[in-house]
Amino acid sequence: MDIEWMILFEVIWDILMQLDKISNLGLLILAGLGLNSWYKEYKYKKRSELAEEILCLFYQMQEAISWVRHPAALDYEIDKIKKQVKVTLKEKEVPYYYLVAKLRMQEKKELIASFSTLKYIAKAKLNKKLVPLFEAIIHIVNKISIYSLQLYSRPDISLAECRKRESVIWEGSSLDGKDEISAQIVETIEKVEKICEKYIK
Repeated sequence: MDIEWMILFEVIWDILMQLDKISNLGLLILAGLGLNSWYKEYKYKKRSELAEEILCLFYQMQEAISWVRHPAALDYEIDKIKKQVKVTLKEKEVPYYYLVAKLRMQEKKELIASFSTLKYIAKAKLNKKLVPLFEAIIHIVNKISIYSLQLYSRPDISLAECRKRESVIWEGSSLDGKDEISAQIVETIEKVEKICEKYIK
C-alpha cells in the first residue's frame, strides 16, 4: 500500500513539475510579447519625437532666413561690418549693406550647423525623402551668402544681374513683386509636414 502511495505521489509530483514548466513557458511567451509590444511603442515614440524635432527645425530655419533677408540694415550691423572689412581711401562708396545678410548668417551659424547635421539623422532613422528637402533649404542659405559677397566684391555686375541677386538676398525686393525664395521655402516645408505628420502622434 505504501509503495502504491509513493508511486502515486511521484506521478502527481511529475505532473505538477510539468505544469510548472508549462506555466513558466507561458509566462516567458507573455513576457516576450509584452517586450516586443513595448519595443514597438518605444521605437514609434522615438520616431515621433524625431519628426517633431525635424519639423520644428524647419520652422526655425524659415524664420531665420526671413530675418536674414529683411531689407532694413541696423546701425550696429553696418558698424560691425565696417570693423571687419578693410577699405582703401580711394573707395568713395562701399556697399556695406550687401554684407548684412552674410553677417546675419554668421549669427545663425549654430542653427544652420544643427540643421545640416539633422539631415543625416533624418536619412538614417526616419525617411530618406527628407534629404532633398533639407538640401533645398541649405541651397537657399548658400545662395544668399554667395550673392551677398558677389554684390559687395564685384561692382562690375550688370544692373539686371544685380537686381536678380538682390531679389534672392532681400525679401520683397523683386521688381515683379514675386518672392521666389519665400515661395520655395513654404513649398519645401509643406512637403516636410506631409512626411512628418505620418510619424507624429
